[in-house]
Amino acid sequence: MCRWLLVRLAAMLPVVLSWGCARGESVEQGRGDSGSDASTDGEQKEASESDGSSHVCDGVVCDDPPKNTCADAQHLTVYDTIGVCDEAGCHYAFHVEECLRGCQNDGCVGEPCVGVKCDKPPDNECADEHHLTVFEVPGRCEEGQCIYDKHEQYCANGCEGGGCQGDPCAGVSCLTPPANYCTDADHLEAFDGVGTCEGGVCGYGHHNEYCEHGCSAGACKGDPCAGVSCLTPPSNYCLTQDTLRRFSDSGQCSNGSCVYASTDIHCPFGCSQGACRECLGSTDCGAGRWCHDGNCEPCHTDQHCGASCVDCTTQIPAKKCDAVGSSCIECVSDADCGSGKWCDNHVCAVCNTAAHCGSQCVACSGATPECDGSACYCPSGTCVTCPTSALIGAWDSGDDGWSWDGLWRRDKGYLLAGSTTKYSSNYTQNLTFGSDVDLSACGSASLSFMIRLDDDPNFSPSSDKSERLYVQCSGDGGNQWQNLLPDSWPSKQSACATSYCSGGNGSSRSFPWTSQRVTLPSSCRTATVRFRFQAKGANVWRLMDPGWWLDSVVVN
Repeated sequence: MCRWLLVRLAAMLPVVLSWGCARGESVEQGRGDSGSDASTDGEQKEASESDGSSHVCDGVVCDDPPKNTCADAQHLTVYDTIGVCDEAGCHYAFHVEECLRGCQNDGCVGEPCVGVKCDKPPDNECADEHHLTVFEVPGRCEEGQCIYDKHEQYCANGCEGGGCQGDPCAGVSCLTPPANYCTDADHLEAFDGVGTCEGGVCGYGHHNEYCEHGCSAGACKGDPCAGVSCLTPPSNYCLTQDTLRRFSDSGQCSNGSCVYASTDIHCPFGCSQGACRECLGSTDCGAGRWCHDGNCEPCHTDQHCGASCVDCTTQIPAKKCDAVGSSCIECVSDADCGSGKWCDNHVCAVCNTAAHCGSQCVACSGATPECDGSACYCPSGTCVTCPTSALIGAWDSGDDGWSWDGLWRRDKGYLLAGSTTKYSSNYTQNLTFGSDVDLSACGSASLSFMIRLDDDPNFSPSSDKSERLYVQCSGDGGNQWQNLLPDSWPSKQSACATSYCSGGNGSSRSFPWTSQRVTLPSSCRTATVRFRFQAKGANVWRLMDPGWWLDSVVVN
């Protein structure tokens, strides 16, 4: 197939049209208006010139467009399936579609249906001797492939050779008209897009229309200035060493091209790089501005700062220009000052206060709240220290400052909770340390303790019938309490305790002593911290004696 290329430049987007010879089979099948075979170009031209009865495009069907191609890495060029005809042959308009994932191998990556038009169905075929399978157009695209719905048409005289006998138009879709063409410089012969079938041949209505702007390439020309915005003038340039040619920001369109007016300007300080120089030296610029490459620029840099354009970098100590460009300052942040200094209102100050102390300029607090000029320290007898290992519950000889109710009792150096009776009830039993623990100087802290459980399986048949033990803290002297863990014991005792599985000797179930440590949140690192263990049940069997065992409660 022969093919030519025409390029027409427009203001915003170039339009590229591709020509090619019409598919011979289209003419031979009689799709055209005349139904005759195509003649040679010479014969057609001769006939046209002699009597005006024919044209080189008579009967030509342009339905073989070029293959879609990648315009660039992100765009796909999509050609129209139906073209137009002129003396040079068939040509096809196109548009450009964006590919979201890029364009490769003449298609959009991951979008196989972009640019696919399903208007060429398979040939109709006989389903059986009396039915014709007709494929419907247009089809639909799925995964890059055209899918055509179909239906069966009854053939009264039988079906043979892909058509109904005695009805050559059965299943024929007349959707491929001959190509439009110019009959002269100002007139277009235009064919209807949908035709009618007669005797198995498609015929298409047509008319001759006047083209106001002329006819070319099988179409009426449009206004060449339509849609053209002249808002991109040429770059200004130096006509002479002291004359600038400057173009207007907007122009006028003439025959598809933009024309911009220009003005020649005298440059007192000379012309350079398409602009008049503003200065030859800083004295030409006035206060707060300096001359840089022929342009007056504001003094907002470290080397040119303020109304006098001072070089801040030459001052001792070296300084920088402030954010508004008004004066030289020592610093904007602590990083500008170096070791042992901090930025205090744009001045580097020595770190010798409690708020900024030592070579690292740290804030003194906690156990060392004061600064001696070089490091944080604690004045004798005045500082709060963080306890490293404070035993607050051993119960070897007394209550150790704890109070309890209900089932809790001290026995043999332990604290126990249990009952010799069983019943179903809702209850809460508390074991509370009643003194404040000062943890305000602690960056982190924890509570550790020993715990075990003795229980009778006969009275705790399932986990939902068991009592739970919670460990809690209060940072406000016991007014508000919070659980230190999302889970309670015995779920934290052992895996066996979670489900109350069988174990122990006889009717008792005994879990060994285990050491537990829970982290204290910041809300419980105050000067008034208290602790509490809470046995709690809702419609459960009470623990049998001795039940819970607690010992060695330590604040770390």
